[in-house]
Formats: sequence, structure tokens, C-alpha cells
Amino acid sequence: GTIGIFGLILFLWRLSITNARLKLAARTLEASNKTISMQKNQAERSLAKLHESIKNPEPAIITLNSSGLRLDTSKIYYLESQNRYVLITYHEEKIESIYERTSLKDFLLNLPAGFVQIHRSYCININHIKSRVSKYKLIMQDNQLLPISASFVDEFDKVIS
Repeated sequence: GTIGIFGLILFLWRLSITNARLKLAARTLEASNKTISMQKNQAERSLAKLHESIKNPEPAIITLNSSGLRLDTSKIYYLESQNRYVLITYHEEKIESIYERTSLKDFLLNLPAGFVQIHRSYCININHIKSRVSKYKLIMQDNQLLPISASFVDEFDKVIS
């Protein structure tokens, strides 16, 4: 008798401790699942906002130092380096060009993604390419034929592929 009852009490006591531990583990797991679910929802909302901003990006506006002209970078077709100036070809109501006293390298620092250098003297907005004539030539939307130099062709191919 007594060992049997003592053994039963010990067994029930261990069972209640195990039960309490399981309940605690279940509550911890439930709290973790709730946290993960909230983080997942937040990540999905952030991803949806990112997708929206990629599909409908805010216009990137730059102000030219020489003229004070505010220019939406999405309207820039290409840039051409000419000595210590950059000739910017863009489209507002019509195709226009304006000079900015700067280097092509410095001007590129202010431009968003989508601009790629194709030659020592040329940088283009990939959204305004009309067609690629050959490995080393392309036509922009203003029908200007531009060279792609051998030193930039691999990088250009990576960007447009």
C-alpha cells in the first residue's frame, strides 16, 4: 500500500509539473506565433508599398546649377560629356538640350537607378532606348544614334538584361 500511494502521489505531482510546463510552452508558442504573424503582416505591407513605389516611382527632380532649371530625371534621354560641360538631352513638350558645367562623373552621382554609362562621353536613361542596332550602337527615342564602347558594353548588357 503505502509505496503504491506514495508512488501515485509522486507520479501525479510530476504529471502536474509536466502539465504546467506544457501549458507554459503552449502560451510561449502562441505568443511567438502571434509575434511572427504580426511581423509577417508588417513585412507584407512593406513589400506591397515597395512594389507600388517601383511601379509608380516618385519623380526624382534635380536642379541644374547653371540655369536653376528643375528637371524630372525620368525625362532625361541621355547625357553627353563635352569638355568641362555635360549636354543634357531631355523631353518636356519637345526634345530639348541644355548645358551644365560639371563632369559626367559628378552629374551621374545625382541620378537615380536607370541611368547607365555606355561610353566615356555618354550616359543614357535606359527607359528611353528605342532600339539596339548592334553590339556597339543604339538608337534613343529622339532617333539619336549613340556609341557603346567596348569598355562599357558588358556593364550595359547586365543592366538591360
